Amino acid sequence: MTPEARVKKAIDHVLVQGHAYYHKAVGTSYGKPCLDYDITKLGLYAAVEAKGSKSSHPTARQTMTMRAILSAGGSIFLIDYLYGADMRELELWLENPTPGFVSTSAKLWLEKLDESSNARYRNTKPPT
Repeated sequence: MTPEARVKKAIDHVLVQGHAYYHKAVGTSYGKPCLDYDITKLGLYAAVEAKGSKSSHPTARQTMTMRAILSAGGSIFLIDYLYGADMRELELWLENPTPGFVSTSAKLWLEKLDESSNARYRNTKPPT
């Protein structure tokens, strides 16, 4: 079993224990891009992207999808470790779902991208 498959198995267990409706999307070239899991609990939506290690990062398309979900009021989780903070945050979210929640790893990833994007623009000279 791959490291990502182990993480997904643990996520499946948490979702079953949390009595959530969930769907594991299969990516194709048709339709809108999505993350690994679509979750509904008490009428609120969340999505989870699973990674096999902390060194694995979301693709540009997955990051774009995360931002789109957030802008629509959904919650996002980036879970890259079986027993880390993000897994616990998912468990807590399932107990008390709130709109617009961003897990610790997802927040750090998005902030890192924002910082590098801002640095790129800061290092360019304005046109003369």
